[in-house]
Amino acid sequence: MIFVDTMFVGRTPLLLIAPAGKIKVEMRGKREEFGERLIDLPPNETQQLTLTLTPRYPTSITLGTGRASPSSGVTAAGVQVLPDPSLTHPGKESNPVSLPSRQGPSPDEANRKALEQEAGKDAARLVLQSVPSAAMTYLDGTFVGRTPLQLIVPPGKYKVEMRGNLEEFGERLVGLLPNETQQQTLELAVRYPAKISVR
Repeated sequence: MIFVDTMFVGRTPLLLIAPAGKIKVEMRGKREEFGERLIDLPPNETQQLTLTLTPRYPTSITLGTGRASPSSGVTAAGVQVLPDPSLTHPGKESNPVSLPSRQGPSPDEANRKALEQEAGKDAARLVLQSVPSAAMTYLDGTFVGRTPLQLIVPPGKYKVEMRGNLEEFGERLVGLLPNETQQQTLELAVRYPAKISVR
């Protein structure tokens, strides 16, 4: 998967026409291999970019019980894998915009209301669903609630991201015309391995 300045643009191999200037290219493989490069693209020039992707996360974990003799090698032990506290905990929104407010509407309600007010007479309607449902939904990085959702927004292009309770993830770039109603359903996929093999 290829991202240009954090926006998903397609999968390799890909021919992309882009504005001249500096752009950040990121690529992600099916098993979360990763590569990135900042390139400077002069006007009317064609550049070919090949990235070698490398795993960002360990593919295996080896643990010992504390002492191991050279003859016996390392004895495997049971492991409890805890999530990184800096990441979103499944079932709990750690994103500041998703924390419950003390008074007034919740942040997602306030964000939806602001979009609706900004939409005006040319407002477009975006109906969002996910598989599985009840996914946290972000529009251009702003938390707008959980699926299923119906949003009234100004016409234009938006990046839709969804996150499930078990860190499943999906994203899509959508374009809305004035007074258009568009329905989008995202099938969320697991971003991190569901099993960890300990040897």
